[in-house]
Amino acid sequence: EFANVSAPDLIRSIHLEYIQAGARLLRTNTFAANRFALKVPREEQEEILRQGAVIAIKAAGESDVLVAASIGPIRDGEASEEDIYQEYRFMAKTIFRAGIRIFIFETFPETTHLCRLAAEIKGCDRDVFIHTQFAFSSDGMTRDGHSFARITNEVAACGNIDGWGLNCGAGPSHLRRLAEQIPKGVKPISVLPNA
Repeated sequence: EFANVSAPDLIRSIHLEYIQAGARLLRTNTFAANRFALKVPREEQEEILRQGAVIAIKAAGESDVLVAASIGPIRDGEASEEDIYQEYRFMAKTIFRAGIRIFIFETFPETTHLCRLAAEIKGCDRDVFIHTQFAFSSDGMTRDGHSFARITNEVAACGNIDGWGLNCGAGPSHLRRLAEQIPKGVKPISVLPNA
């Protein structure tokens, strides 16, 4: 994420390689751009987030390639749940102000904060598309011990989450098995396994 400021041309070139390979959607280089992970002043973090959005938008240019904000889970044992929520809120608002209207909350182990956050983002623009992705191990559980069935039910109950899916994990085979259990036609789904 620091490369958004220190090496923007490198990040742009990576985005362009994805486009040349056929990608129709770019994810901003902001997955771990939260203050707990970066350990930098708020102003520096804000610039890292803003640049992450701007670089991806410029790489997409006038093409039909979409750009989505990438926001990963925040893991900090000393922070309160409200502090963590406010950090997600700051990240989302910063990226929103930079012009992004698609958000992907990816590799999450649970749904805490996501429904509330989705409602707040939609309050800024009802047309924003919010997609959530969860990481499951081969036994169908997240690292926080939440079952696939529980996550499925919680996502389905949140009207402000537009799509959801599975990512990361131990490989494609168990994600395929889980994906086949997702009720079809309810929300768009994605599957992005580690190869």
